[in-house]
Amino acid sequence: MNQKWKTLIVSVLTPSSIISGIALIVLWGYFSRLDRLDIFFDVMNIKSILVLVCCTTILSLIMIIFIFL
Repeated sequence: MNQKWKTLIVSVLTPSSIISGIALIVLWGYFSRLDRLDIFFDVMNIKSILVLVCCTTILSLIMIIFIFL
């Protein structure tokens, strides 16, 4: 894989990981204030976290394409 593709992959995955992390923190804080962390731990499994990362990756790609093309 050449350097151009590696740079593109890193530039897309890093923002999506940051956005996913912020979303998880906000959800955890919301359910913590409601004193319902049991719901958070029941809903947030590895599959839902991966779906969240994939959705934000697609959103990042769309924004990059919209800005630069």
